[in-house]
Amino acid sequence: MCHLTFNDFGISDTNDDPAFKALFLNWLTCFQHHCPEAQWSYLKPSGTEFQKSVWRALLEVPFGQQVRYCDIALQIGKPRAARAVGSAIAANPIALLIPCHRVVPSSGW
Repeated sequence: MCHLTFNDFGISDTNDDPAFKALFLNWLTCFQHHCPEAQWSYLKPSGTEFQKSVWRALLEVPFGQQVRYCDIALQIGKPRAARAVGSAIAANPIALLIPCHRVVPSSGW
């Protein structure tokens, strides 16, 4: 999966694709068992290497926990890139599957 959007028309333009369903169910299993690397293997978002490193790091944030932009910057080895991390998170094309809502500013909100 490289992009996920919702349309405003209530009409689906995709077919009932069994191959996609199988891949998605495999991804869902990885998600439920919190296997970040396995989850990432099913996702192919388009972005820079920096953005992809941020998105991969987002998959490692535990369920029910929050981290700060600067924590993600440290995790990816770019400790001064908290603002760039925020920009990468905003550009996340699969926000439903890559949990960007777990990252908050240093102020907490």
